[in-house]
Amino acid sequence: MTRKANNRLPIKHILFAQAGVTLVVALVLALHGRVAAYSALTGGLIFVVANAYAAWRAFAPLPMESAEGALANLYRAEFGKLVIIASLFIAVFAGWEGVNIFAFLAGSIATMVAGVIVPACQRVHVNAPQKGETGTITDG
Repeated sequence: MTRKANNRLPIKHILFAQAGVTLVVALVLALHGRVAAYSALTGGLIFVVANAYAAWRAFAPLPMESAEGALANLYRAEFGKLVIIASLFIAVFAGWEGVNIFAFLAGSIATMVAGVIVPACQRVHVNAPQKGETGTITDG
């Protein structure tokens, strides 16, 4: 079974919304200085990059058409996302002494919240199979 993620799930909308929220938070915190703006931007972009990786990985073509393979793919995507987030947080806190922690966490938390709110506010249309159809979704 091949999947067409653009029609079924609003993944691009979620990532664009997260990037937009990150920019808005960075612009608002720019009123408190350049370091605050960069810190917020960095915190938000960590989650945008990690979520983009997870979406790419989760919706990659499956080598096998089993539920176990799909579940393993989702676990791999989520684990990779967590590794990316943890690695980049460690890199920021270990390598950037002037980071504004409040702004960094504000950007991170705002981006996480946007990743939850946007899908909750959108409708996902799934077409039910018509009489005589198999119910599989194909590219076309």
